[in-house]
Amino acid sequence: PVMVDTNAVITYQLMIGDYAARDKAEKQLRRLKINGHKVEMVTSDSVNYKLLETVNCRALDTTHVKDSMQRFFGYKNVVIYK
Repeated sequence: PVMVDTNAVITYQLMIGDYAARDKAEKQLRRLKINGHKVEMVTSDSVNYKLLETVNCRALDTTHVKDSMQRFFGYKNVVIYK
């Protein structure tokens, strides 16, 4: 069996928003960056713009972090992007 360090901190990108309009996604991106968030926008196609927040946490804490981000950002579908 492979031993996993449960205390290791890993960098995750969590999707905190999904927009059909680029201007709305860019407006939210600017607002979050001004407030110090580590956010970037990715485009999966010409009509879907996703905002990703970079977080560092232990693998054991990802559920708690996702729940907290759902409440903070008001986006119900927070998921690990990569």
